[in-house]
Amino acid sequence: MEQSDWDQLRAHLNEDDPFGMVIRGHLYTDFGLNTLLETALRNPEAVDLSRLTFPTKVSLAVGIGVFAPEEAAPFLKFNALRNRLAHDLKAPIGERQVNELFGAMPTNMRGILEATHATANASQEPQVRLERFLTMLAEIVAVLCALAERRRGHILAKKEEWDELMKRVRETVSRSRSARSKEPG
Repeated sequence: MEQSDWDQLRAHLNEDDPFGMVIRGHLYTDFGLNTLLETALRNPEAVDLSRLTFPTKVSLAVGIGVFAPEEAAPFLKFNALRNRLAHDLKAPIGERQVNELFGAMPTNMRGILEATHATANASQEPQVRLERFLTMLAEIVAVLCALAERRRGHILAKKEEWDELMKRVRETVSRSRSARSKEPG
């Protein structure tokens, strides 16, 4: 994601609307997942990602090794929450749903969210609980997007390493050919 995408995501996550936050957060998470897959696939034009469901994209990311199997759970849980809200306007979105989403996070991702999660459940003041709940939801969306972007960065770095290696191989082969062609015959 470009810096402007992150700025836009941050603006959307600062709203006081849990429903909108989930729907918009899912859009960004899906965008990050698509970008990751396009980067990871050798021939991304061969796969029409827009035709794949979100769970299929997550499975594909696990299958090609860009996500560890345990990292799929929070994406799938977030997708299920988004689907509930998108298809049932009266579906609840509250602490229980966010706690379930937090519980689906693997340990390496959960550590980032521990402080907010602990304080979100500590207060009995409704407004404080709502603010902490919204903060928790925003942080979960940001962590999911950041994971996809981080993995994309790793893939791009590997591609750059490969390109550099291939450049050195071509240079070596070219020098070898030049040296052989200069040798008397």
